[in-house]
Amino acid sequence: MNLSELSIRRPVTVIMLTLMAIVLGVISIFKLPLLFMPEISFPSLRVQVDYPSSSPEEVEQDITRPIEDILGTVTELKSMSSSSSGSGSNVMLEFDYDADMDLKSLEVRDKIDQVRNLLPSGVRNVYIRRWQTTQSPILHLTMTLKQSRDELNPLMDNVIRPRLERIDGVANVDVRGLDQKDVYIDIDPDRVQAFGLDVYTLGQSLRNNNLDLGSGYLYEQGKKYFLRAVGRFQNLQEIRDLPIRGTTVRIRDVADVRYAYPERTSVYHFNGQDAVTVRIFKASTANVVEVCQSVTAELEQLHKLPELRGLEYRVFRDSSEEILGTISDLSEGGMYGGLLALAIMFLFLWKVRSTLILSISMPICVVFTFAGMYALRSLGVVDISINIISLMGMVFAVGMIVDSSIVVLENIFRHRQEEGLNAMDAARVGSREVGMAVTASTLTTIIVFVPLLFASQSMFGKFMSDFGIAVTLALVSSLVVSLTLVPMIASRIYTGQEKPKLRLLQWITQLYGRFMAWTLRGRYVVLLLLVPVLWFSFWLFSQIEQEDMPRVAARELNVNVLMPSNYNMEEMAALFDRIEDTVAKNRQALEVETYTTSYGKERRSLGRYSGELSLYFTEEGDQLTSVDILKERMQALLPAEPGVEYQVGAMRHFGGSEGGFNVELRGDNREILALYAEQIKTRLMSLPEVKDVTTDLESGDQELHFRVNRVKAESLGLNPRQVAQTISGALSERATTRYNTEMGEVDVIVRFREADRKSIDQILNLKVAAPSGALVTLSTVAQPEFQAGPRVIRKENRKQIVSISANTGRSGMMWLQQSLQDALGDLELPPGYSWEMGRSFRRFAESQEMQTFAVWLALLFIFIIMASLFESLAQPMIIMITVPFAITGVSLTFWLTGTPLSSTAYLGIMLMCGVVVNNAIILVDHVNILRREKGLPRLEALVTGGKDRLRPILMTAMTTIFGLLPMILPVIVPQWFGAVSFRAQQYAPVALALFGGLTTSTFLTLVVVPTLYLVVEDLRDWTVRVVRRAAGLAAPDAPEKA
Repeated sequence: MNLSELSIRRPVTVIMLTLMAIVLGVISIFKLPLLFMPEISFPSLRVQVDYPSSSPEEVEQDITRPIEDILGTVTELKSMSSSSSGSGSNVMLEFDYDADMDLKSLEVRDKIDQVRNLLPSGVRNVYIRRWQTTQSPILHLTMTLKQSRDELNPLMDNVIRPRLERIDGVANVDVRGLDQKDVYIDIDPDRVQAFGLDVYTLGQSLRNNNLDLGSGYLYEQGKKYFLRAVGRFQNLQEIRDLPIRGTTVRIRDVADVRYAYPERTSVYHFNGQDAVTVRIFKASTANVVEVCQSVTAELEQLHKLPELRGLEYRVFRDSSEEILGTISDLSEGGMYGGLLALAIMFLFLWKVRSTLILSISMPICVVFTFAGMYALRSLGVVDISINIISLMGMVFAVGMIVDSSIVVLENIFRHRQEEGLNAMDAARVGSREVGMAVTASTLTTIIVFVPLLFASQSMFGKFMSDFGIAVTLALVSSLVVSLTLVPMIASRIYTGQEKPKLRLLQWITQLYGRFMAWTLRGRYVVLLLLVPVLWFSFWLFSQIEQEDMPRVAARELNVNVLMPSNYNMEEMAALFDRIEDTVAKNRQALEVETYTTSYGKERRSLGRYSGELSLYFTEEGDQLTSVDILKERMQALLPAEPGVEYQVGAMRHFGGSEGGFNVELRGDNREILALYAEQIKTRLMSLPEVKDVTTDLESGDQELHFRVNRVKAESLGLNPRQVAQTISGALSERATTRYNTEMGEVDVIVRFREADRKSIDQILNLKVAAPSGALVTLSTVAQPEFQAGPRVIRKENRKQIVSISANTGRSGMMWLQQSLQDALGDLELPPGYSWEMGRSFRRFAESQEMQTFAVWLALLFIFIIMASLFESLAQPMIIMITVPFAITGVSLTFWLTGTPLSSTAYLGIMLMCGVVVNNAIILVDHVNILRREKGLPRLEALVTGGKDRLRPILMTAMTTIFGLLPMILPVIVPQWFGAVSFRAQQYAPVALALFGGLTTSTFLTLVVVPTLYLVVEDLRDWTVRVVRRAAGLAAPDAPEKA
């Protein structure tokens, strides 16, 4: 007794088990964590050391090298890269995917402690950061107030931040862009010189007089007292009254002490006003949607407060919206796909009761899936959650979960309609007859996700595992429902007199039977005609452009503003005021909802200062103008200024803006690297599609080097270190010490007044204190020289790297890879030097290799399952031929829609491999049954089997295809069906691959598979005859007539 027969005999048991699973599934929906992304921990650590007011060379020498030397001994280290800039050092460590990152974090921290004393004294903290998807902010917004900076900071610290942090589920509120007050000691160099002092001595006095120090303990009258020397500054007046070491001169005599905001070197505006960015992080166990909704509600309440009446904000990324949008896509796709499936079922069977069975089975399968997800998570098998990846898997499974039920139900109905069996017998015979075939079909679809386990060593595999688990559980649920619930219900409702098959369907079936008989007789001609079709499909597939991730357009526009390198902050502010005024006056014509601007001296590009204008267009309305037209309007309105260049970018895309790439040149000597970097730059500039070529050498700041004359310095009792410390003390932004305020510790910065640090002559007039007490003018022992410094010094595995970056106006990786190979292939480099394509190319190559491996492994597993089912090696090969022919549909679909092949497209191709063989399995299995149990000849069995299986094959294919249409049509023709969500567009290539493959494979299953079946049988008979003749055996019985 099989599962179907047991279900038919025990209807109450089946109903009770189904109700129990439904209840568990509903409970599981509320118990499963609701996250934005899967819970993934990446095998990498970043060591960050902040060291402002420095140079890349100094940071590389004093910070990066010691850290690299000690971290090079960390076990399981895969690669190490570093970048040294004027603001600090970053060292990135990548480990094997199976490394225990908790232990690696402890090991790296221990290594850093070993070299902590070798780092400069100005280094306060060394940060070790590890990135996990659960640590990403769930809400990212920009906030602006009409108040001044003096009013904005207290409001943010005392009102906005505390109220947001009090929300249940909020773990942290990170505010960026707020200026923090510091203590500035502005030195008057004339007064310092008049008192015979120098800057270095003043700084030492501050450091030595601002500390609390534990000094042991003592016992008195039986009590133990801990001793502590208290010497930290309590107020600014104590700093002003501090005597400078060895003199009676006080700080106030030579400097002004003030508690103020720093000079602005960068500006961020939202809708033309000063703004800050706020990032909300949730607690580990909190619900993303609930936290985001609570924060949004609290922002609305804050907006009503009298002191915050001028509050404006824009949410740039709301994880709950993407989750709810994906759930909406799931529900809409399920609803439309379900309705289409029911309509198709009704049209083919012309039976209301049949559509009722399907309408019951579909939601039950979905609920079963959630129950399975929770069970696997509870057992510790996987860490699956409800996230956008698993929900997308559910979206794609909706069109497939009825396939098994359709095959079983149609076969039951056929036995009841055409053979006149009663409901019980029809349900028992019909379900048993196709039980093995639907099981094998489900397994071939599920098995394609097994390679994702081996692909877990890549980013693609880690992110797609939840997708595969969701689809697998949905298909398992559909198989169980089709073999239990569907036969049980069918045995109870198919009790009346069944109507004959529709005349139209009868005519189509007879026409197909005659066409198949004709093709089978001329099978070798058909086979020859299919060869060029197969060749064309693979040729077209090779011509389709490829990329790593799909480029998804949004209603945004980015304008990069390049300004002359001699611009000051006032000139930058005046330029961007005019830009903002232009946008504000034309806001309606440009359909701008909000806009942001940012500029400052910290951003450089192509050797010039760089700023940015970001426009966020209205997304609601019936008559929205395309972004291309809005781009042209914006370009015409930008104010023309001498030396100012505007780079009006294309629409922003997932993973970055339009077509940027870089080439990395490796070697030991930076001067040699710079020489060949110029050659590579020149060659890249000659490529027609490449623009904005730059190297990270040319974008650095102009540096003023003071070269110390060691002979003169030694004769005066000085050394280069004393000279450097004096210059740093007069000009550097580094903190000399720290000062406690009500808001926490702030920096104490000692430097010359702004008016006294504007020219080289003022610096050369600095006084350096010699050991004898004499003051030596800096120009006596050092001479200045200008030199262009690098913006950043990059290294990978301790070898220096020079990056040559460029932009392209064309998407895709294949043409770019070929163009670069043609341009740089004959470049001769010295021994030990090499060039290679940048990180994006390496990621693309790794992804391509892993995807190709996954597809081939999936095909192997599919073959193994089918060989086990048919106990044959020939028949699985016949069915497998549907896969390359399905590539014809994939190639045509991607070529006609202009969609590049990406990682998600290959996921669709992999899934297609498991789906397209299903119909062939059902057909071949039925033909074998007709030959084995009814003794039909080959030709008659093929024609009869094809006619019997025509209806279920068309029904399953059409339900899956029509189930995909809600995801495909809005992407292809958004003007008719409305644009889909950002996240749904990313997975459109999966739907396109399934759509194209199923469209062609359905026809090929019905024509090519029977043809090949007969050709293989002919070949087997011929082989048997040849072997027997060669062996001199008697001739076998006459071969079966075709």
